[in-house]
Amino acid sequence: MKRVITAVVLIALVLWALFKAPLWVPWLLSMAVALLAQEEYLSILEQYQLEPSKWILRFFSFMAFASAVIGRTSLIEQKRMDSWTGIVLFFAIYTMLCGIALLIAALQKTDFKKSFLSAAATFFSTQYIVLPMLWLVTMLDFKDGQFWVFFTLLIVWSGDICGLYVGKQFGKKPLAPRISPQKTWEGTYASVAGSMAAGTIWFVVCYRQIVPVQPPLFEHIFNILGMVDTNDFLKRLVAIMFYSAIVNIFSQFGDLAESMLKRGVDMKDSGTILPGHGGMLDRIDALLFAIPVAYLIRIF
Repeated sequence: MKRVITAVVLIALVLWALFKAPLWVPWLLSMAVALLAQEEYLSILEQYQLEPSKWILRFFSFMAFASAVIGRTSLIEQKRMDSWTGIVLFFAIYTMLCGIALLIAALQKTDFKKSFLSAAATFFSTQYIVLPMLWLVTMLDFKDGQFWVFFTLLIVWSGDICGLYVGKQFGKKPLAPRISPQKTWEGTYASVAGSMAAGTIWFVVCYRQIVPVQPPLFEHIFNILGMVDTNDFLKRLVAIMFYSAIVNIFSQFGDLAESMLKRGVDMKDSGTILPGHGGMLDRIDALLFAIPVAYLIRIF
């Protein structure tokens, strides 16, 4: 029951933030989620007997979101550079400075056997947690940004729910027993199918509100399938179903990656902040791998 109540509250909060709240609200929520998940990640690193440079990472993580907001208004809205160039430049500078700061901090430590590994593992959280959550809210700058962000969340959540319940009821063949004994191939297939179904419903309902989604690659695929003369709506629907499956597959890798991280220290949940769901990192682990894929699909 706790799991259901928590899920309902989170979904309602996300829908309000995307479609009713001012733009600063989803940015603030994304930053809060990233920082909370990062704290849980740092706690896991300590279980590995590493010594993460917490305050340096906290500073750069906060500045990542603050700088992105500033850059978005000063560079993009003033037409000094296009959004894609600004995003690439910002991410490059941010990761470089954060990495340098963490390496400098590592030089101050006495145990050199752990110092570099600690710095590397700490730095990884910027790529693993902070940047994906930044990409998520950056998608709101697209013409159909609200709908595309919701599409990404819907695909991940629906796949997670279908995989969980089908796996529990009908799962027999283990997917990765050493990493996550409860995950099964049956649950994996159900997760992909659930995401494709949710993506199809989303596209049919929101067809008039979204920018046409059909990259040049699909023209070649349609030629092979003999769908050259097929109407435009059906072509886009096929593309969305394909996208849904791809995003789902990457989200499942994200789930397994976090399970592996916890398995190394015999940890069940990354935290207890979300009743029935464990920690914040447990809730967004699949999303972290899905966001970059959804972002790239949208821009290309």
